[in-house]
Amino acid sequence: MNRTKITSLIAIVLLSTIGFFGTSCCRCTGVDVDFEETGWWRPPRPIQILSTDWRLSGCQTFWYAEREIRQLTNFVFREGAVLGFLYIDNNVRMPLPDTWTQVIPQDDGTEFIYSATYSFFIEPGWVTFTYQTSDAYIGTRPPTRSFHIVLIW
Repeated sequence: MNRTKITSLIAIVLLSTIGFFGTSCCRCTGVDVDFEETGWWRPPRPIQILSTDWRLSGCQTFWYAEREIRQLTNFVFREGAVLGFLYIDNNVRMPLPDTWTQVIPQDDGTEFIYSATYSFFIEPGWVTFTYQTSDAYIGTRPPTRSFHIVLIW
């Protein structure tokens, strides 16, 4: 009788252990994915885009500037996230896209008012920052700006 109880107890413990460890792995969803270590990366200092770095798009509707980021691998591009920020000054960062209204005084006393947007897009190995106005006003190059990028995977 004791032998039957011990055998039953061992069987319950064994099945419980298999059930616990068998369902606690990362592949229990049925999706066969090669997971890499979770992490994050950011450049050691802000990415500065000089006024002279901005280039006019082929359709001449927005300005852009590209920067190489080798840490933006195919894996991070497909499975991770990229956060972008515009530095307003040393203590203020605005998440991208960032839009605000600009007012340019005219010689005749009127004002030229439009909205401007800084944004970015990514591809493996590269980030492209963009500057676009609401009415495709491309009068002058955008000013020198500093950006902050964070990669998460």
